[in-house]
Amino acid sequence: MIGTKERPGLMSLLTQSLYQKINLDEYQVQLSYLEIYNEVIRDLLSPSGGVLDLMEDDKGNIRVPGLSTVRAPNLARFLTVSKI
Repeated sequence: MIGTKERPGLMSLLTQSLYQKINLDEYQVQLSYLEIYNEVIRDLLSPSGGVLDLMEDDKGNIRVPGLSTVRAPNLARFLTVSKI
C-alpha cells in the first residue's frame, strides 16, 4: 500500500497525482492518519497515539472526534507528516 522510495505504493502515487492536479490557490489539503486494530482506533499523528471513539452524527456521517488534522500545503509536507 505505501511501498518504498524505489517502488512507491498506491498511497504515494495517489498523493503525487493529487498534488499535480489541484491548484493549491483554490484548495487546501489536510491530513488525518488513523489505525484501526483489534477494534481500537489510534491517532497516528498524535505523539500520545491516544485511543479514539467512532461516532455517527445525526446525518449518518461517521466521525472520529479528537482526531488530529495537519495542513499539508505541498507534497513534501504530506510525505513528511505521513512518514511515507
